[in-house]
Amino acid sequence: MLSLRTDVMNKNLFRAIRRQCKGLYNDFLSANNLSKSKKQLNMEQFSTHLLSMTNVEGTTNQDFDSKDFMTYLGIFSNYCAMKKILKGNDSKDKLEKVYSVLYSYSHIKFNEFMLIPEIRVIIKIIVERSGTQSLIQSNSTLAANHESYSEHINKLLKSFN
Repeated sequence: MLSLRTDVMNKNLFRAIRRQCKGLYNDFLSANNLSKSKKQLNMEQFSTHLLSMTNVEGTTNQDFDSKDFMTYLGIFSNYCAMKKILKGNDSKDKLEKVYSVLYSYSHIKFNEFMLIPEIRVIIKIIVERSGTQSLIQSNSTLAANHESYSEHINKLLKSFN
C-alpha cells in the first residue's frame, strides 16, 4: 500500500468534505423548493436545519457561534457566492482561511483551522450525515486509498475530543 503524506490527505479530505457539503446544500434546496437566487436566506435555513437535525458535540460549547457556523458552512457550500455576499474584514478572513487550507496548505494553517469550533462541527456533521465509508467511496481519490483515509478520518475526529 502506498503511504500518503498527511498534507495531501488533509487537502483531499477537505475537498471531499466541501463537495459533500455542497451536495447536502443542493439537496436541501431541492427538497424544500427553494430558489438558488436567495443565497443568504437559504444559507440561514440550511444552517438552522443542519444544526437541528444533528446531535454533534460542540454546538453547545461557549466558543461556538451559530452565525460563524453559517458563514463557514456557506463558504464550504458555495465559496464563489459567499465571496460576493460577505462584507467586512472578519468575513474576508474566514474566506481566506478556508481558501488557504484548500489551496495553499501548510500544517500550521491546518492546525489553526482545526481550532475553529464551527469548522470542527461542520466536519463532524458532514462525516455523520454521509458516513465515513460513503464519504470515501464518493470521491475517487479517497476511494483509491480507502484504508488510509478511513484511518485518517478517524484520527481527525478523535483529535476533536
